[in-house]
Amino acid sequence: MRFITEAHKASAGQPEVIRRALGLANILNKSTLVLQQDEFIIGYHAEDPEMFPLYPELAYMAVQDYLVSNYSPEPKEEAAEINEYWKKYSMQAKGERYFTQEELLQMYQVSTMEAPGFATGYNSICPPMKRSFRTAC
Repeated sequence: MRFITEAHKASAGQPEVIRRALGLANILNKSTLVLQQDEFIIGYHAEDPEMFPLYPELAYMAVQDYLVSNYSPEPKEEAAEINEYWKKYSMQAKGERYFTQEELLQMYQVSTMEAPGFATGYNSICPPMKRSFRTAC
């Protein structure tokens, strides 16, 4: 969360595609490469293999859920600040613009139905590396 947010803040005013590319570059340049046994493609999609990968750039509500749990990223204050930053830039925010407040309240209420896709955000804007590279097996 930290690395993509740093790049997004530093690239204000640039086209969104450039901002996303700079975010990926910042992640790749600053992340620690994690090597795990029996991997053909190395790396992990969170800052640490013991952490949940969270994507506030997609949906702030998913991160918000973790912030009030025992699994919150540390330091919690920084994670909350990052999440707050993404509320107006996230894919969720872009999707919310097409609905009335009443419709959003109906969609976001706790129910047995799945929340709208733009609000769940359990994916990343970064490409899936396993699909991006071909490996010889």
